[in-house]
Amino acid sequence: MQEKFEYPERCQSEGINGYVLLKFVVDVDGSISDVKPIETTADCPEFTKEAIRVLLAAPKWTPAQNGGKPVKAYRKIPIKLEVAEEE
Repeated sequence: MQEKFEYPERCQSEGINGYVLLKFVVDVDGSISDVKPIETTADCPEFTKEAIRVLLAAPKWTPAQNGGKPVKAYRKIPIKLEVAEEE
C-alpha cells in the first residue's frame, strides 16, 4: 500500500501527519468491500479518501475460512504516515 499511497499535497505542505483506521469486509473471493473509516485525521480528510482509494485498489486478500470454506470477514487496518522533515 505504501508504494501506491499519494500523500495529499495540502496536508504535506502544511506538515499534517496522517492517521486513519479503516474497517472493511474481505469477501469470500478475497475482494474488499464496505470500507468505513473508524478514526481519521480531522485536519486532513484527504488522507482518509486516499487511504480508501489505495485499499480498494489493492490485490485480492486471502479470505477467512470457517469449516474449510471461505467466508466474509471484517478486518481493520491502521494507516499512519508522517510528513518527512526537510533537512
